[in-house]
Amino acid sequence: MMNYVRKRNERRGIDKLLYEQHVHRINHAKPVIDTYQHTKIKPIPRYEIEKRIQQSKIETENMELLYRLAQTKASIQTHNHVSVLRQLRLKQQIAHIERTLKQRNINIENNRLLQAIQQVKPSISFDKLDEDYQKSREKMKLMSLYPEYIK
Repeated sequence: MMNYVRKRNERRGIDKLLYEQHVHRINHAKPVIDTYQHTKIKPIPRYEIEKRIQQSKIETENMELLYRLAQTKASIQTHNHVSVLRQLRLKQQIAHIERTLKQRNINIENNRLLQAIQQVKPSISFDKLDEDYQKSREKMKLMSLYPEYIK
């Protein structure tokens, strides 16, 4: 038995059975790729008409835009009409007035808040704290065994 050399990888037992089952499954497998040629469905004519109408609308809008682009002047206007300048100045003045009013309102609110903070009574009373401390020290003296050491 020692001199026997295997010439190829032989399968034995369960490995041989599993391999045979594997080969059988591969040989009898059905194709996975769908090779069936589906018939093309003809589109409903109504959708085709709507599509044509929409396409023509898009084309007319594009033509109008191109026409408007062709009609624009190549030069830049360096001056504006007097009425346009007046409107711009009026808008600037209104914006300036709005900014000043907003700043004034902010200042008024800040001053109100400052006065409210200043008028609040302090929540800590040092006199009361000292008084409470003295009372607690007196109680400690009464309760302690050696009151002469408590100052």
